[in-house]
Amino acid sequence: MRDTHVRVGDPSVELRSAPGPGRVELFPEAGFWSEAVPEMPAAFAGLSGFAAVAAGPDVYLIGGARGDGGGDLSRAVLRFSAARGTWYLGADLPRGRHRHAAAYDPGSRSILVAGGLEGERVDDAAPAAGALRFDLGSGAWAEVAGPPGAHVGGCGAGVSLPDGGGFRFYLVGGFDPSDGGRATARVDVLGVPADASAAPAWEAGPPLRYARGDLGCGVLEAGGAAHVAAVGGDTGDGGLTGAVEILPAAPGGGGLWRTGAPLAVPRARLAVAALPGGRLSVTGGEVAVDHDASGDTEAVRGVATHGHDVFSLGPGGGGPGAWETRAPMPSARFGHGAAAVTSSHGDPTVFVFGGRGSCPRPAGAAPAPPAGDRARAAAAAALAPSSSCRKSVWPRGCASHPRAAAAARSSRTAGR
Repeated sequence: MRDTHVRVGDPSVELRSAPGPGRVELFPEAGFWSEAVPEMPAAFAGLSGFAAVAAGPDVYLIGGARGDGGGDLSRAVLRFSAARGTWYLGADLPRGRHRHAAAYDPGSRSILVAGGLEGERVDDAAPAAGALRFDLGSGAWAEVAGPPGAHVGGCGAGVSLPDGGGFRFYLVGGFDPSDGGRATARVDVLGVPADASAAPAWEAGPPLRYARGDLGCGVLEAGGAAHVAAVGGDTGDGGLTGAVEILPAAPGGGGLWRTGAPLAVPRARLAVAALPGGRLSVTGGEVAVDHDASGDTEAVRGVATHGHDVFSLGPGGGGPGAWETRAPMPSARFGHGAAAVTSSHGDPTVFVFGGRGSCPRPAGAAPAPPAGDRARAAAAAALAPSSSCRKSVWPRGCASHPRAAAAARSSRTAGR
């Protein structure tokens, strides 16, 4: 529901905010987290699986899903003004959509959206066949030809080519429902000509080395050129990956992905925001932590992390890059969105929006990271149990996991 006083397209009307799961956290370059901004409007709190896109001084949140596996898909478009610290409502998507990708084209002042699932509710949503273009000037949506392949839980990155070469929207990885929901290495690229009268067209890009979904993407400017980075993800076979791959964004679409320095802790459903100086901010995500509740150790999924790391490619842009651990977020989350906004003084600030906390931790289970592994120990310390959790972590929700189901039965028997 929307606040009744809000009029679509009226930039002078603000949306009200209320405490709850719509917490917004920001991280300025000074190196500390703050919550000194209004939370997401109450009617939109609890969203996950939306796209967050920085467009100049503003951040747009597009679509998403409310609640667990039976929740509604959102058609909403929210604009957050970083300068004013206020929320505004934009024109709705034609259909509800989540787990999609988006990128901002500064040349045409428009946002491109592709991939994901669309429909009314999560449990009856279908792969989105078409792509969309949102004109920031007119506030209107237009249909665009859809990508050749399916990308549910894929990520997106946009690159403006030099010398009037137009814009390229990279749609990377995800899951393919037509292939049994397996993770895909497919990359589709939408070329947007600088000439507004020419139609955008899709072409196949170089496939990833490692198939994965629920990954993050960002653009690094290094060595005088742009590079697309694919970070982390879900391998589709029950595992998580910390793999990083880097692709030079060549005007002709050539080149191959190369391997970069991996994340210390594999994770999926993380959020990536591009920073100046050839860097990416990576926040949160779903991690797996070892639990030992009955004498045997098992990796449990659905755990949200507070983690915040920054990836740097280096001035030349040709090496594997390096990671730096930064101050952790106050709130552990996955399925959230993040975007960086640079002030008029050139100082970037990372904003983190929405998402979900961990699945409930099995009763009596204690984290048992491998001895001496500081990264895994940090992940275990970041456990944040919560009643909210996406059903797709395990086939029938958190309670379907063997450890969680056994713990629930034990609790009922003991009368707790």
